[in-house]
Amino acid sequence: MGEHLDIIWLIAAFVLGLGAHVVGLPPLVGYLCAGVALKLAGYAPTTLFHTLAEFGVILLLFSIGLRLRPSSLLRPQVWGVSGLHMVLTLICSGAIFTLFCITGLPMFATLEPGTMALIGFALSLSSTVFAVQIFQARDEQGARYGQIAVGILIIQDLMAVLVMAGTIGKPPPLWALGFLLLIPARKWIRRGLDRIGHDELLVLFGVAFALGGGELFETAGLRGDLGALLLGMLMAGHARAHELSQSLLGFRNLFLIAFFVSIGLQVTPGWDILLAACLLLPVLLLKTVLMFLIMLLFRLRARTAALGAVSLATYSEFALILGAFTVQRGWLSADWLAVITLAVALSFIVAVPFNVYAHRLYVRYGAFLARFQSPQLTAEERPIEPGRVDVLIFGMGHIGIGAYDALGKRGDLAMLGVDIDRDAVQRLVGEGYRVIRASATDPEFWERFQIAHQEIRYILLTMPVIDSQLFVARHLRRMGHKGRLVAIARYPEDADALRQAGVDHVLEPAGLLGAGLADYVLSEPLEWPGVPLQ
Repeated sequence: MGEHLDIIWLIAAFVLGLGAHVVGLPPLVGYLCAGVALKLAGYAPTTLFHTLAEFGVILLLFSIGLRLRPSSLLRPQVWGVSGLHMVLTLICSGAIFTLFCITGLPMFATLEPGTMALIGFALSLSSTVFAVQIFQARDEQGARYGQIAVGILIIQDLMAVLVMAGTIGKPPPLWALGFLLLIPARKWIRRGLDRIGHDELLVLFGVAFALGGGELFETAGLRGDLGALLLGMLMAGHARAHELSQSLLGFRNLFLIAFFVSIGLQVTPGWDILLAACLLLPVLLLKTVLMFLIMLLFRLRARTAALGAVSLATYSEFALILGAFTVQRGWLSADWLAVITLAVALSFIVAVPFNVYAHRLYVRYGAFLARFQSPQLTAEERPIEPGRVDVLIFGMGHIGIGAYDALGKRGDLAMLGVDIDRDAVQRLVGEGYRVIRASATDPEFWERFQIAHQEIRYILLTMPVIDSQLFVARHLRRMGHKGRLVAIARYPEDADALRQAGVDHVLEPAGLLGAGLADYVLSEPLEWPGVPLQ
C-alpha cells in the first residue's frame, strides 16, 4: 500500500475506538483491536506511521517528567519496591519457565537458562505508556499511588537501559557523559521558558525540546523516550510546567493512538504462539500480587498498594525491544518475539477493565485487602486531623482557588481545600491557604479525615473529572451528609448525573465567568452563585 493510504489506520482506530466506547470500554481497547484487524487485512504501516507512534511516546514521557521531581525517586517506596519486585519476579518467572520446559510445552522446551532469565526480566517490566494513560484518564497523576507507580516505572526503565547495554555489549559513547551538563544548565533552560509566550511558541518549544532531546539520547545509544522524560524533569516545578504540558496534550494523544495501533499490528496469529502467550499470563498475575504485597511491606495502605499494583499489571512495550535484541543475537527464534509481542498486547487488554473499575473493586474488596496492611503506616498515610471545617473544597485548581478566596472573605467560615497534586498543595500552603493533600475518590479518606462530615456546611466539588465528582457525591449521601453539595459541570449530561447523585447545585464554568463579569461591571459584592450563605 502506498503512502497515500496511511489514513486507513486513523479510520480503523476511530471506528473501533468508538465501538469500544459504546460498549463501555476505553477507546484504548479499540485501538489495539484496530491494529490486529489491520494486520489480518495485510496493512503495511509506513515510515510516517512509526514516526508518529514514537513521537507519541516521547511527548507522553516528556509530559510525565514535567510533573515529576527527581527527589521522588529517592523514596524507599519507589526504589526499594522496584528493586525487590524485579528480583522476586525474575526468580518466580524462572521457576515457572523451568516447569513449562520440563513438561515439554511447545516454545518452552528449547529455552536455555540464560534466555529464560532475560525473558523473565523483560516480563518484570510494566508499561509506562499504559499506566500514565490510566492516571490521566482519571486525573490521578498527582495521587500518591500514581506518583509511586510512575517512580517505579522510571526505575524499571533505567534498569532496562543498563541491561540492554550489557546485552548488546556496546556501552554508550564517552561523549554521552556530557548530558550531565544539563543539570547545571537547568536554570538557563527554565529562564528560557519564562520568556516564551502563551501561543504557538510554547508548543514549538515543547515539541522541539522533547523530540530533539530524545533524538540526541538515541544517538548516544540511550532510549529517546527515557531521555525526553529526564529532560522534562529538568523543568519540573516550574510555574509554567503545567501550561507547557497542557499545550502538548492534543499532539500527544493523537500520536499515542498510532503507538497503540502499532502494538496490535505486531500481533502474529498462530496456535502455538497464542498458547505460549497465554501461558505467560500467569506470570502477569504473579507479578501483580507480588507488587501488592511488597508495597504493603513498605508500609503503604492497602488502597495505595492495590491501585498501584493494578496500574502496573501489564507487560512493557520495552519487552519488545529486548526481544528484538535477543532475536538478532540468535538467542531466541522469531516466533518467540511474536509470543512476547502477543503477550504484551494481551496484558493491555486484560488490564483495561481492572483499571477502569479499580475504584469500584476496591470499595467492594477493600475491607478484606486492608487486613494485610501494616499497623505502622508511613507519615503520608496516617490519619488527617484538620480541626474545624465549614467549607470543604475538593480540587484546588483555578475554580477551587477562586471559590476559596470569595467565600473566605466572609471571615466567619473555616475553609479547607483538598487536592491530590503534591506540588500544588505545597505552593498553596506556602501562599497561606489551608490545604491538605489527599484523593477525593479514596474510600479510606473519610476514615483518615478525623472530623464528622455533618459538621461541614458546604462541600464544593471542583475536580475536572466527572467520575470523581459523582463518587464523592454518592459517598457523602450514603454517609447521610445533610449539608450543601455544589459541583461544576462541563457538559449538560454531567449536570443531570450530578443532580441524580445528590448534588444540590450544579454550576457551569461559563455561567460563573459571566456572573463574575457582571459583578465587576456593577461593582456589587457577589455571593457564590445559587448558594446563599446564611
